[in-house]
Amino acid sequence: MKHTAYLIPAFLLLCGLRLDAQQFFFSSEQPASCNAADGIITIVPTRGVPPFTYQWSTGATDLSVRNVTKGTYSATLTDATGATVAHNHILNSKELDIYLIDQKPATYCNPNAGALTIDIIGGTGPFTYTWSN
Repeated sequence: MKHTAYLIPAFLLLCGLRLDAQQFFFSSEQPASCNAADGIITIVPTRGVPPFTYQWSTGATDLSVRNVTKGTYSATLTDATGATVAHNHILNSKELDIYLIDQKPATYCNPNAGALTIDIIGGTGPFTYTWSN
């Protein structure tokens, strides 16, 4: 019974339909301070055909990277069909965190209708922003 989860995706693949590993997100625990190496980043797959393999910019191949400092990390997820997707994650310390909140256009015909908002938590202001397209 444990292989039942693979039967439907395998059948769809034989029929020419492919379920891509198109999406995942990161779950993270921020380092305690700017110089601390106690952060954790975990990949959370949301689509694709298990089992998954993982490749991090650090060279790690586990689901999570541990004891990392603040910085930018990239990860590639590959599913059982060979479909891959890669994303970057910016890990900040608890002393300062920046959240980017995006609002996608309601219609594809008007791509300039979206928005990007920055929320800063912690740190000492005033802050300076530089935008680039």
